Amino acid sequence: MGSIYDKADNAAMIARINSLTAESKPLWGKMTVDQMCKHCNTTIQLHLVNKGLKSIF
Repeated sequence: MGSIYDKADNAAMIARINSLTAESKPLWGKMTVDQMCKHCNTTIQLHLVNKGLKSIF
């Protein structure tokens, strides 16, 4: 996995996210696209925005 701080890696991650559809099959794990997006968004909010758990849920 690349770094979000590297321009090329960041562009590749954004392209990968933009290519997801409701029909996308997971390459590993069992989450659907919407579950994965919520999981990632919650993690970002928790760590980067520094919100408490109660404000996220």
